[in-house]
Amino acid sequence: MAWDKNLPNGGSNIAQGDNAIRDNNQAIETALGQEHEFSTGGTNAGRHKFVSGNAAAQSAITTWQNGSLFFRTDLRTGNIVLQRYSGSAWVSVDVYQLDIPRTDEQSPYTVTQWGTWAPVTPGAGSPDTLAIDLALSAYKYATIVGDTIISNPTNALAANGTTCLLFLTMSGAGHVITWGNNYRTPGGVTPAISAGSGAKTLVYIQSCQDGTYAVTTLPGLAAI
Repeated sequence: MAWDKNLPNGGSNIAQGDNAIRDNNQAIETALGQEHEFSTGGTNAGRHKFVSGNAAAQSAITTWQNGSLFFRTDLRTGNIVLQRYSGSAWVSVDVYQLDIPRTDEQSPYTVTQWGTWAPVTPGAGSPDTLAIDLALSAYKYATIVGDTIISNPTNALAANGTTCLLFLTMSGAGHVITWGNNYRTPGGVTPAISAGSGAKTLVYIQSCQDGTYAVTTLPGLAAI
């Protein structure tokens, strides 16, 4: 049962209220035992341990006080991050030897997404469409099988720079590559993409403060 301060009823005799007392005691032990040294027959000093968990566990508690502490896992590094509640928001605490990301270092990617090349398949059409979803991976690769438009990126990390590397391989020759209208390139020159069959090009995409995306390319990659 859940804790109920009104049980047992004041009019009940001791024998009738025994089960309610035991159930309430169990509810108290379950609650306190989550983050305190408190258990029947064990360590029951009541000393606070620490509050920890994932984002869902953190957001589920609505009664945080100014100065409350919470331990989270940094998805970028896998390390433990200590956060303090400021009264209105959570802020990272700069603790010695804890790898805590600054705001400008935070990333929407998990450790796996950040370091893993993820395949992207162009959607069939006239031309085909290569979708660039920045929330899925920082490293992408695609095989171009026809004329293709590289769409404007989506899901960039708000208010922070987001980088993406895109490795293109041509299947067949002569495919025309076009770009979404939010891309920008030095001098306004269309980025060079090697068009020969089997040709490889590395594309660098960087989100900008104004909501556009700077793009540069390394075409004609070949063995040396």
